[in-house]
Amino acid sequence: MIDLSLLNEFESQHSVLAKNVALLEEELKRLLISPDFKIHSIQSRLKTRESLARKLARPDKTYSSLWEVTDLIGLRVITYFEDSILKIAQLIERRFNVDFPNSTNKLVFSNHENFGYRSLHYICFLEGSTERRFEIQIRTVLQDAWAEVEHDLGYKASEVAPRHLRRRFSRISSLLEFADEEFVSIRNDLKRYIDTVAQSQLKEDSGVVVDLVSLGQLVQDPLVRDCDHEIARTLGKEVSEEPFYPNYLLRLLELSALSQVQKVKKGLLLEKPQILNSVIPYFEASKRIWDRDVSNLDSVPSGYSLFFLSWVVLMRSESLGINRINRAAQVLSELDYRGDLKKATEVASKLVEAFGTI
Repeated sequence: MIDLSLLNEFESQHSVLAKNVALLEEELKRLLISPDFKIHSIQSRLKTRESLARKLARPDKTYSSLWEVTDLIGLRVITYFEDSILKIAQLIERRFNVDFPNSTNKLVFSNHENFGYRSLHYICFLEGSTERRFEIQIRTVLQDAWAEVEHDLGYKASEVAPRHLRRRFSRISSLLEFADEEFVSIRNDLKRYIDTVAQSQLKEDSGVVVDLVSLGQLVQDPLVRDCDHEIARTLGKEVSEEPFYPNYLLRLLELSALSQVQKVKKGLLLEKPQILNSVIPYFEASKRIWDRDVSNLDSVPSGYSLFFLSWVVLMRSESLGINRINRAAQVLSELDYRGDLKKATEVASKLVEAFGTI
């Protein structure tokens, strides 16, 4: 039997509670601005009358006062990585008056064979109150996905479904738990790789492969920067910090057999005069081919010298003009004219003419 007086009390305080929700969300947003982790989202809600009525009608619990319902106000912090939850929890424990006996750590199961809903639930007291409480849930994107799907099923399938369905449910949960752990591990391994690349590029014999990580370091190398600035002076432009289309450049370097950082650096040292000699003829050809010239270029992007290096090396790889055109057409058909070898060949012949007989 629902105590209508509790529903009426809730209705009478609805506007005040709504203000509390907005203030708490803003407080959480300020609290969780940190360089140590990244938040996916912070959500908040005030229970609806219908939702509260369903909770009050449950036969397994009797409420003598409205504030015995600890989640009238609910907030949810969703983060990308599981190890961020601990950092967020520490901030919440320092900032809010936590009702620890009613808070629950649902990230850890008492039985290691169990899998299912995972989240950290804090029940906290509103400022200056020893009765009025609100809930903060903390979980990852994957844990939130699990909770949303389980909720959409209409009941906890992991508890009430037939045994063979519960087993399937547990298998999915274990996969998501494993994925959360792997995302943290991959992030840490990637950071170590970035640090390793930054250090090893200082060594001439490092053998670092050119990828998006090492390319980001490479375009800041003094050798590349110097060549970029000389190209900019040739064109009467400035060099910007914006990199030249990294994915495109990475593929172009690969097709030019410039797959290692040290090979690129050596190429720049050897081919720098030809690179600079090719800049103006390239833009003259660009005007004829695409109706784009230097006037269309606001500034020289970082790493632009590697674009010219790639084409100089491509031209040097073939001694016959016909072979140069074929080689250039293959590259263009992969990068710029996918599936249109005829158009790629037409453009290639003009580019070969622009770069000259190297």
